Amino acid sequence: MAEAGARAAGPRGAERVRRDGPGGRVEGGLGGSLGGEWSGRGWGRRGDAGTRGRGERGGGGAGAGGSGGVGEFIEVEWGEGLDKRRRSEMKFERATILNAFDQHAWRYAKRERPWDVDHHVMLWQTARSAFGTGDEAEFQTLYSTLQKKWQAMRRAQEKWDVHEAFERFMQLDAKYSSKRLTDLKADDVKPLWNLLRSVEGLKSNKYGSSVVAISKFLHFWNPRLFVIVDDAVIWNQVFGRWWLWKPFVEKRDETDHLLFGDSMPRPDAVCDLSSYLAVLFWCGDLLRANPQIISVFNNYLGSASKLIGSLPDAGTYEGAAVEWFLIGLINVPPAGVSTAESVFLKPI
Repeated sequence: MAEAGARAAGPRGAERVRRDGPGGRVEGGLGGSLGGEWSGRGWGRRGDAGTRGRGERGGGGAGAGGSGGVGEFIEVEWGEGLDKRRRSEMKFERATILNAFDQHAWRYAKRERPWDVDHHVMLWQTARSAFGTGDEAEFQTLYSTLQKKWQAMRRAQEKWDVHEAFERFMQLDAKYSSKRLTDLKADDVKPLWNLLRSVEGLKSNKYGSSVVAISKFLHFWNPRLFVIVDDAVIWNQVFGRWWLWKPFVEKRDETDHLLFGDSMPRPDAVCDLSSYLAVLFWCGDLLRANPQIISVFNNYLGSASKLIGSLPDAGTYEGAAVEWFLIGLINVPPAGVSTAESVFLKPI
């Protein structure tokens, strides 16, 4: 694990100084308390300040600035003896969680796009039929949609065809077909790593195994556990915020330590497989520290989807909940910015 002040690489190879100081309130919050639930949220453009990209560090924009909004970093110790380490847990105010889902609604749920909420619901239904009953025809529909509309197989150097992919996914460890992010514990690190390694042949590109493709297919195998990590948004925009990257790297140090005995050097131009494993455990920590994300996600599904009644357990899909929250979170206007009342989501 890197010492305080050591260099830690970010996406696209940008270097960042880690500051492992004492815990305390985050400098500059998100969103602030902007009034009643679902009201006072805005439709502002995506801010650039506050990102890690291209050598700029934190401060201002949609990722930071102002006061209030994000709660606190709380220091937690783990390990024993000389291996004892610290990491930070991030807490969010309810107003910020509501603002984040409203921002997701504005960018995705309100617009007819291949990845809107009802499209997700239909694919969740297709995947349930494919994996739940072993229906290869339904899996072929899922595979085709992820390949064409979601571009999961683009620029593939090697990839599994639909039959091989179906056979491999049907052989995955059934224990993880219903587990949730919030269920993850340290003793899941190695078996979950073995599961990820078993599907790394799904698609390869010039960087090696494609986490983008793997995470998309695994998400539909179990949306309670697996988070979709794409390069453009989650890896480079969400984790492009220094205040999100820092606690993630701390979590990745933990999972690296459990898998390899120490932190592993990597360029971080794209998300590698062991980084994806750390994303899952970091997201599990985030949801445990902020249980309101799931309750708001439940209400959000009811407001944003006309089809959600066909999936009564969709509110447990923690992989989708944390992904959509994070996508919205980085677009929440900074504290002190007043925005128009929501025109899409009805009050809860």
